[in-house]
Amino acid sequence: MNSIKRWWFERYVKRGGYVSHSKACQVADLKTYDKKKYPAWRGMFTPKAASILVNLVEWRKDQFKELFDAFHHPIVGDAMIGKVLEANDIEPFEFYKENEKIFDRKSLQGVDRSLGQVESESFDCDDFSLWCAVSMRKRYKPRVLCVAWSTGFWPWQFGGHNVCVYELAGKLGYVGNWPGRHGFGSEKGLVRDVLSRAGRGQSDLIGYKFWQREELFIKNT
Repeated sequence: MNSIKRWWFERYVKRGGYVSHSKACQVADLKTYDKKKYPAWRGMFTPKAASILVNLVEWRKDQFKELFDAFHHPIVGDAMIGKVLEANDIEPFEFYKENEKIFDRKSLQGVDRSLGQVESESFDCDDFSLWCAVSMRKRYKPRVLCVAWSTGFWPWQFGGHNVCVYELAGKLGYVGNWPGRHGFGSEKGLVRDVLSRAGRGQSDLIGYKFWQREELFIKNT
């Protein structure tokens, strides 16, 4: 049955179906969220800083309105981070200015992640990874990686995970809603690590796909 799953991954994920339906969902994101209300954290962070900030948001799985799996527009992450900061009496735009050049993780000491969460909005691994990718500086060459694996015999038994992959000191690393890791010498080695953390082996691999960050969201002009 893995051949059917690989066929699906090739047709749906690699050939653009996943991205196309994500962008369709993002039209609603842009209507729901005001891009001027919260800072847009674009191209300003190290991988570690991006991971620390986005993990103020709690993971929530996609629902029917995302067709159960889609990339939210990064503006959703901007708003959700902004709401957590506001709920902790931190003005988002002042925080942005203070951390624009050098991120000070001490500025988040005492922040209660349980405050300000948007209970009605999903935010899962694809959203964490895309937000990290658009928020990192270009020199880290951030990309988004999707890895899919089989969890059983039947065609519908599969799982997957998205991470933001970056380059630092000649090695690859990744961040997202999982604790970040660094030091991989190849893409395949990094993919194997994601599989291992999911409790899967190479024989379970259905496929993997890298995207440049600009491929995954519509412009909010």
